[in-house]
Amino acid sequence: MIDELRQIGTFSRRATASANHEFASQGLNNNRFQYLLRICERPGLFFDALAADMAVDRHD
Repeated sequence: MIDELRQIGTFSRRATASANHEFASQGLNNNRFQYLLRICERPGLFFDALAADMAVDRHD
């Protein structure tokens, strides 16, 4: 089970690094492309729902 979780983590990190590289020319670095993806998947998405989807703490 641990090996499978490590493989999933490795895949996730590689996919994120690749996407960050691909979208950097669009100014969507540091995983910001994920926000745009969520918005495109769910038109009309409110900020509260976006923050919840992305597990973002909106409060300082």
